[in-house]
Amino acid sequence: MNTKTRALSEAALVTALICVIGLAGIFLPIVGILAYFTCAPLIILGKSHGLKYTVTSLVAAALIIGMFAGPIYTLTLVMISGLSSTVMGWALHKGKSTYQVLGLGIVVSLIGAVGTVAFGQLITGLPLIETITSAFDESLKIQQSMFGSMGADPKVLTDVTLKMQQMKEQILLMIPGMMILSSALTTFINYKLAMAIMKKLKMPVPYMGPFREFSLPKNILWGTLIVYALAMLAAYLKIMDEKVLLANIQIIMVYTFAIQGLAVTVWYMHRRSLVKVVRIMIFVFIIMSSIGTYMLFMLGVIEVAFQIRRRVEARDSQ
Repeated sequence: MNTKTRALSEAALVTALICVIGLAGIFLPIVGILAYFTCAPLIILGKSHGLKYTVTSLVAAALIIGMFAGPIYTLTLVMISGLSSTVMGWALHKGKSTYQVLGLGIVVSLIGAVGTVAFGQLITGLPLIETITSAFDESLKIQQSMFGSMGADPKVLTDVTLKMQQMKEQILLMIPGMMILSSALTTFINYKLAMAIMKKLKMPVPYMGPFREFSLPKNILWGTLIVYALAMLAAYLKIMDEKVLLANIQIIMVYTFAIQGLAVTVWYMHRRSLVKVVRIMIFVFIIMSSIGTYMLFMLGVIEVAFQIRRRVEARDSQ
């Protein structure tokens, strides 16, 4: 089988795989969530055969899914997952480093997410903010009606109304930050899934150290201060709302350093050779609790500032 025929065959196989799982996501909610990770084979196809075959496969899958699922679902799948996977495959084909590949994938995924929201607003005529606000207002009316029919204490109703209003304001503030985080998570999972498949197929896999070795650059602390300073300047100049800017910067920074803190935690558990059950229990506690996230954030900041792992390993090697 020559190279062109093999590339076409693999592109057809990838197209079929994306279509099957993508269409299954319409009817099965759990599969619907997983559908955003079905574009991982595009990364493998792109690495092996370049951009042309990857784009061909993505376009073919989009056309087939679109005939059954409609444009909104198809566009969301393609823009958030498909385009970033295509770009990552191309970057791997060009010999880019792992972190360059992931960086490109996250940027493209974020652009796709923003484009999807913009297209949705164009079609429906309803801005995202207004849609979320309307949903909360409707929910609040239902709650008020339910409590009223039950003869609930007016103070309870007032407390519920206040909490709903506060929740609405927090969600509206966090939308940009959550879009960035979701794009990063989707891209990373697609990449790791593609690498796992490549290992199973005995294909050469770009080196990426274990998560416990993950380390943010030390100058990220200066970068954080600069970003905060620019945010304050933008707020002072009335370029953007101060609350929106600071809330989203806080989300991004907390989770960035929390990832570093999680890497240190994994490194420590590996160093102590903790059994898998204990590791899982610790992970569940940390990830499911808000205090756990802030503990990881503080640990991440300390690690970046003082290089704990490097100091301990240097001491042990003496």
